[in-house]
Parts: sequence; structure tokens; C-alpha cells
Amino acid sequence: MPTIHAFPVEAKVVLHEHLNKWYSLSVYCAAKIIVDLPIQLLCATVFLFPAWYLTSQPWEIHRMGLAWLICALVTILAQTFGFVVGASCGMKLGLFVIPAANIPMLMFSEFFIPYHEMPVYLRPFALISYFRYAFDAFLETVYGLGRGRLPCYEVYCMFKNPVHYLEHLGLARDLKADFTALVLWILLLQIALVIILHVRVYRACR
Repeated sequence: MPTIHAFPVEAKVVLHEHLNKWYSLSVYCAAKIIVDLPIQLLCATVFLFPAWYLTSQPWEIHRMGLAWLICALVTILAQTFGFVVGASCGMKLGLFVIPAANIPMLMFSEFFIPYHEMPVYLRPFALISYFRYAFDAFLETVYGLGRGRLPCYEVYCMFKNPVHYLEHLGLARDLKADFTALVLWILLLQIALVIILHVRVYRACR
């Protein structure tokens, strides 16, 4: 939510400096994202490693590295999405647009309904949900990649083999596609941000 306030608060200063040819809007957008990048990566780290320890996940470098990368991509995506909404809608409207836009994405993330159980006419919505790709990639990272059997002390454990759990969820299990989708979302949002800022500058100059 704080990212919604970033552009509206700085709008007058940015407009003044841009019209004075101090910097381009593309440079401004890139600078905003790069300056906040250490905080975003810190947030991903602070979230992931305590949760990883508390849920007794295996301490394997490649598995933890991929999980951290997924969290980092999601935080960057969320930040860029906040910038786009703040630049296009302003602070007041943005507070309502963010939840309204994210709830459908969350509904089609496969967390509630597996993709293969969705009606055919709803599946296209799942294909554009960034939560779906993050959820899919994270579960594949945690339970896939050749992970051994899970510890079980009951008489019968249905999901002792993690592969069975992933098959039960019906996930795509394609890490490359998931990472590609998340990166594409970030790039599309950054392009949208630059376009929106150019439109606002054009309107301010009329």
C-alpha cells in the first residue's frame, strides 16, 4: 500500500524536474525501483528463512535459493503494481483499486480451486494470475526437484511422497514457465508505468 503514495506525493516535483530536462521518466521509474530494491530483497529474506525453519523444510542451497528468488520477484511485482495504480488512480482511489484487482488474481491462483477443476470458461483468468505462477513455482520448489519422502509417524500417510501431493494439486510443475511469467508481469507493469507517466505529463502540459 505505501507504494501507492509514491508518485502522487512526488508528482509536482517530478513534473517540474522532467520538464526542465533533468531526467527522463524512464530513468525516474528505474531509479525508484532500484532504490527500493534492497528493502524488497530484505523483506523477501525476512519472510522466507524464518518460515522455512519453522516448517522444517530441507536446508538445501538450490531449493532455498529458488524459493528466495520467487519471493523477491513477487515483492518487486507488488511494488511495481503499486506504482502503476498510484500513478494512474491517485491515493484515494488506489486504496480501493489494489484489493479489487488482487482478489480475482488470488481467487484463480489454484490455492482454492485446482486448474483442472475450473470450468473451461474460467481457465483463461487463471492463466493471467501472477499469484498462480508464484504459488505453482513455490510448491514445486519446496516439494519437487527430487525431494525425498516426507517424515510420517502415522499408520497411513497419503502424501508421504511429495510427488503425490503435487499431482493431487494438479500443478503445472514447470518452473521455467512460472519464472518467465513473473518476469513478464514485472516488465509489462514497468512499461505500463512509463506510459502512464508520459500520459500524465502530456495532460499537464496541455
